[in-house]
Amino acid sequence: MTTRKGPNESATEFSIGTHKKGNDGNMWKIITTTAGIRRWKKVSGNTNSKTKKNKKTKQNKTKKSNDISLEKLKQLKKQYNVETTGSKKEIAEGLYRVSGHNMDNKDLELIMPLLPQKEQKIIGKKINIRINNPITNYKGMWKPLPKPLNKMTRNELVHHLRSFKDAWEKNTGRNQDLSDERLKRETTSSLRNLLKWYYSDSSKIMAEEYFLKKV
Repeated sequence: MTTRKGPNESATEFSIGTHKKGNDGNMWKIITTTAGIRRWKKVSGNTNSKTKKNKKTKQNKTKKSNDISLEKLKQLKKQYNVETTGSKKEIAEGLYRVSGHNMDNKDLELIMPLLPQKEQKIIGKKINIRINNPITNYKGMWKPLPKPLNKMTRNELVHHLRSFKDAWEKNTGRNQDLSDERLKRETTSSLRNLLKWYYSDSSKIMAEEYFLKKV
């Protein structure tokens, strides 16, 4: 296992500007990103003044709010199956309202500057939790795809769907609508489409959301 270069302690446990020695022998300090997330950053030889730092932060924030294009927002709409229309701000709000629960950190950071301050704070906290409390055991609710879906037999598809069904229902108490009767009458193609979601990044993020709520 690779040892992290920065300090072992979580950046959320200390105030901004705190300095500590990292595992690589260098000094690290806590900064806050434009998303409001505290992170360790290695101290370089040149230290900017507080005034310059604040100015740079404002410039970065302004730049970031203009980074995402309408075309990129349209791509996110397609990726997350969201039908919202309107201005960039309206599309970003629609994306967050419909699919904020299963968007990854990178995409959340892209739309965050276009959202109201309240939502920006919620997203910042969510990303902080994801970074500082990484999920390694999904308890069967998500796992890497063992082999291509089109290489799986019908029996294998049914077996994996039953496994996911049991894991999600056990951990969340939510009916997955995957009864044996349904699995028997679905076509093999439909079974592959159903299983595809359980192996997807969206499924992984939703599982993470569930476990992180318990942290």
